[in-house]
Amino acid sequence: MEDRLDAQATGSAPRCRRRGRRVRCRLPPPAAPSDHPDTAAVRHLPAYFLARQGRHEAALLQFRLVDGCVGALPWRNWEDPVAVYCLWRNRAVKGVRHR
Repeated sequence: MEDRLDAQATGSAPRCRRRGRRVRCRLPPPAAPSDHPDTAAVRHLPAYFLARQGRHEAALLQFRLVDGCVGALPWRNWEDPVAVYCLWRNRAVKGVRHR
């Protein structure tokens, strides 16, 4: 069991390096296939947090991959999830345009 955990830790662990206050990681390829039913739901959180961090290009990539699906976290925490989703997506678009 311990050998398996060590192999997993070294074989699939992300490689990270610090740049200022951010940590950039090269992640291994995703284990789930791209057509997995939960893929869109999982992309919403990075889209939201990347937009909040001002990382608009990365956020916009995530928003493009999930556009049209608004029933996931974090949007469902607000009274009007569609409006909040559109607000953050539009901020990402504007941020890319102003670069």
